[in-house]
Amino acid sequence: RAEGSGTSKASSQPIFESGSDFIVARYPVPFELNVAPQPDGKVVVTKDDDQLKEGDIVRATSTFSMRMDTSFGLMPSAKKTKALFDVTGKQWEQVVEAFVANRKSVTNDVVLIVERKLS
Repeated sequence: RAEGSGTSKASSQPIFESGSDFIVARYPVPFELNVAPQPDGKVVVTKDDDQLKEGDIVRATSTFSMRMDTSFGLMPSAKKTKALFDVTGKQWEQVVEAFVANRKSVTNDVVLIVERKLS
């Protein structure tokens, strides 16, 4: 199995009281993303593409973090591990760091979870 592949269970309260869907989008790296921070801390899609629609709210993105790993119980070492980063309420700089951690040198794709208001 590829590094960072697999399944994950997550629980999140919807932002839209009138109803919404959670959408998983996957983009090859390098990627271009049209999003902007809002005064209330949300990260909103600003332009439609083939997967996302203007107004979608980014809830999470794949990123990489350092994790301690041991080989055969010997010396511990730090290893980059793919992780899911909850962008809700985070500082814009932290969100940008999470996005740009998805570089070609460490992954082939970036995964986004967005919330879309039901029509």
